Amino acid sequence: MPHPSQRHLRAPFLKLLKAWPVVALLGPRQSGKSTFLKDLVWKSGTFTLLSLDSAAVRRRAEESPELLIIEVAKYPLVIDEVHKAPALFDEIKAIVDAR
Repeated sequence: MPHPSQRHLRAPFLKLLKAWPVVALLGPRQSGKSTFLKDLVWKSGTFTLLSLDSAAVRRRAEESPELLIIEVAKYPLVIDEVHKAPALFDEIKAIVDAR
């Protein structure tokens, strides 16, 4: 089991979240993106985590992305593995544009 190291990305990432309505975290496979996000959610207590690793959640995201986002309705929202349901990108854009 990898041991959690100090995350130098945390402060700049939180700063970006204050400045932008949507922030993407990109990186190579197995580099700790999901672990970083889960840690961020756990420590802050204010983020909602939605993981598309779950087949049921991914199916809901594919069938009705707008209803999935409405169901969650708690922001800030962290969507892990969002690339598994591309329709969510249009829904997120629509929400941001409406604000």
